[in-house]
Amino acid sequence: MKHFYLRLLSTGLLFCCFLFQTTAQNALDFDGINNYVSVPNASAQIANGNMAISFWVYPRNTAPGYPNFDGMVGFRNDSNADFYILHLNATSVEARFKNSNGVDHDIVYGGLVLNTWNHFAYTYDGTTARLYHNGVFVSSVAATGTITNTNAALSIGYLPFSSPNFYLDGKLDDVCLWNKNLSASDVSTLYNACSVDLNSTGLALCYEFNQGTSGGNNIGITSATDSKGNIDGTMNNFSLTGATSNFTAYSKNAFSSQTAGLCGGSFTSPTGNILTSTGTYLDTIVGGSFAGCDSIITTNLVVGANSNSTTINPIGCGSYTSPSGNIWTTSGNYVDTIAGYGGCDSIITINLSIGNPTSNTITAVECASYTTQSGNYTWTSTGIYTETLTNAEGCDSTITYDVTINNTTATINVTACGSYTSPSGNFTWTVGDSYLDKIPNSVGCDSVIIINLTIKPFPITNVNQNNNMLTSTAISSTYQWLDCDNGNAPIAGATNPSFTATVSGHYAVEVTSNDGCIDTSACKEVIMVNTINVFENAIQMFPNPSQGLVQVDLSQMYQEVEISVMDAVGKVIFNKNYDHIDKTALNLDADHGVYFVKITSGEESAVLKLLITE
Repeated sequence: MKHFYLRLLSTGLLFCCFLFQTTAQNALDFDGINNYVSVPNASAQIANGNMAISFWVYPRNTAPGYPNFDGMVGFRNDSNADFYILHLNATSVEARFKNSNGVDHDIVYGGLVLNTWNHFAYTYDGTTARLYHNGVFVSSVAATGTITNTNAALSIGYLPFSSPNFYLDGKLDDVCLWNKNLSASDVSTLYNACSVDLNSTGLALCYEFNQGTSGGNNIGITSATDSKGNIDGTMNNFSLTGATSNFTAYSKNAFSSQTAGLCGGSFTSPTGNILTSTGTYLDTIVGGSFAGCDSIITTNLVVGANSNSTTINPIGCGSYTSPSGNIWTTSGNYVDTIAGYGGCDSIITINLSIGNPTSNTITAVECASYTTQSGNYTWTSTGIYTETLTNAEGCDSTITYDVTINNTTATINVTACGSYTSPSGNFTWTVGDSYLDKIPNSVGCDSVIIINLTIKPFPITNVNQNNNMLTSTAISSTYQWLDCDNGNAPIAGATNPSFTATVSGHYAVEVTSNDGCIDTSACKEVIMVNTINVFENAIQMFPNPSQGLVQVDLSQMYQEVEISVMDAVGKVIFNKNYDHIDKTALNLDADHGVYFVKITSGEESAVLKLLITE
């Protein structure tokens, strides 16, 4: 039997207790959230033969159900190796055997009892699967086949499922895997013994969980020991400290306690012992619990008369309620009486101090943040906040903070040509991106500006010069020619890509791109030799615009004529000399765009602009 004995040494009303325990007898507690034990490749122990599982379980879940069933013990891959028991609903379990061919054999049994220890055994002999509860056969199903998979893990405290897994809320003890079919006699012996004979024939694996300290710090334990010495199980996600998710006291024995009080006379314990003095006593009724386990009863006995032995010094905030229920609102010395064990009174002297809660308000104005004097809170935004501290009288001191934070934030979207200087003047950016800048706001705090910047390029301002004709190389833009010698004054009507000066001077072009950026070229010097070009004015060129075929009429016969065609950047795409002509046709194989036709005869020359379209 797994139990312990207690002896008491007492003198008068003072006593000491000594606990002796020969062997740690533990169970394993599962929290129903993520605790489980996994024994790798355990199916190799039962492959191709008879098999059984047996265990004690203490279930706590009052309402399991799909998809949150509570897995207890067994194999489950939902394919070719299922042999398990799970907590199906409040009072039912499901036992399933799925053979290597994927054929299910199910038993559903409704005799489970919550919050107490239940013993289950699930067996298979090649033709029948049987379920036993608390040592008694309860159901069976005809079954065939075997489990040939040798790589399946034995799951303890859970069964794997797609999502979520089936985790047990409860305790397990004496979990055993057998490579034989357990007979009804075998199961009855297991149940009535409250333990496992490790020398039993056919016992392959057994986990008694007699490790660590019950309810203590067991963090260093990572494996559940196989008492047979074959395969230890891996413990997963256990806190291993405290009353749950840890090793707990072995409790298939029935433990109970009672408190008794006497003002005199004697008290008879459950086993007939006559007790007459204060103390803690232990009675063991062998076989007094279910399945032949012991019933262990603790009696806490207090024997004494009325006493005036207790003094307390409480502090009340506004009021104080005494142990007997009296309510006092002023400081002073009071006497309180409460009924003790066995009808004996306990008289308490109360030296009471009454304090008062306090409250006040603090107004704070800061730029970036405000930290309370206690250091417990730091706030970075405007608002009303509260903090509760303890005042000198031990009562609540509630402080309300009216906090104003004056830093500000703004976002602007900026499009600039070439570069952009930030509002503070501290930064100049030439690449589009998101930037931060700071300037003082109206109250002297930081105004943080988020600048979403787009930078557009300046237009091309190159100018080609041919005598007194100036040509901008910019494309898809607007133009305004300027007189540099007159303060860059705009020249009226000079808004084409080309400009022919009629007087000597310095000239530039202001180019505006389609996206609105403006730039001005360098000034070009023009020196006029002949201010009137009669030759140019006499020439006609048509059609203009043209698709490449152009007629040139010189208006009279010339002995020698040279005709050149240049593109917008000055590259010659056509050149030919003619004798004795007054008219000719040019068939130009050129892309669409602006071209310049230069006609020269002796000392006379002319340049005409030609637009070729598609």
